[in-house]
Amino acid sequence: MNPDFKTASFKVDYRIQCKADGRQIPLLFLAQQYSGAFKVRVDGHEVNVQDVPAQYDFSEGSPFFQFSRSFPDRISQGEAATTTIHWSKQDRSLYQLRDLKYFETSLEEGVHQIQVEYIASTWVDRSDWVKVYSLPYALMPAKYWNSFGTLTITLDASDFSKSLQSNLGKPQRGKMDAIAYWSFDEIPLDFLQVSYTPEISALAKTLIQFGPECLGLFLGLLLMILHFFWLIRYKKANPEKSMNKPLLLGSIMVPFLGILSYLYSFELIDQLIGQEASRFHGYTFLVWLIYPVLVLGYWLIGKAFLLLFANKNNANI
Repeated sequence: MNPDFKTASFKVDYRIQCKADGRQIPLLFLAQQYSGAFKVRVDGHEVNVQDVPAQYDFSEGSPFFQFSRSFPDRISQGEAATTTIHWSKQDRSLYQLRDLKYFETSLEEGVHQIQVEYIASTWVDRSDWVKVYSLPYALMPAKYWNSFGTLTITLDASDFSKSLQSNLGKPQRGKMDAIAYWSFDEIPLDFLQVSYTPEISALAKTLIQFGPECLGLFLGLLLMILHFFWLIRYKKANPEKSMNKPLLLGSIMVPFLGILSYLYSFELIDQLIGQEASRFHGYTFLVWLIYPVLVLGYWLIGKAFLLLFANKNNANI
């Protein structure tokens, strides 16, 4: 794992039992978030690794002839081309073609060791305020093997000085900020994931807890109180004047400024978070659709407030 958690090196060792001599069907490997340097060694000898082509046929003689159930078709093209893998009749998954590698080799009957190495880039989750970086690894295919022995996972985060999380839970040996170890005699989950969430300031955390909705509502209520206070002073100083214009002005400006403060709160929090801000907040501008409703509602509340104030003054007189 590199010091900035942007990439990591995966090293995977398999021990497989081959039941017959001869050339095997293409051995498929899923390398999610594949970045580069993909190498495969079979019994210590490096073999040629190939990309799954964007278009392939299943005619007899094709290397994918016996993969016809796994690769039903090509469903998209381009840099983000995808295909469906049928792990079984019931289970299928959609993957990016660039994350799939395969190799062919001849194996003698018996036990063989396959070593796979590659570099993967981190996946960035922008669904929350702060980016969450993660490295996924698919363990799921192993549950479709004819048999499964043991699984040992080693996480070396010695070069990374910050706190990491894993969906494997607490390490059985070692530490997450150094070298951690897990051992299993069955597949613990479908996908192994190691993630990192950057730290942010206490002020940013506080504002996130309040949220833009509370911040916008707070400023809107503050402006409303100030406006009503001004209306009272204006009415006392000008008892004969109509209050329609001052009330209408406030009905337009207070909701407008409240919505602006709500929208600006997103930018304010993002600025406090810094470069690790996800800046993905959806269609917040659609809040302007309720502006006419807020103006009408504010005007009605203001009208009722002025009537109560007038009735109170008349009662005092």
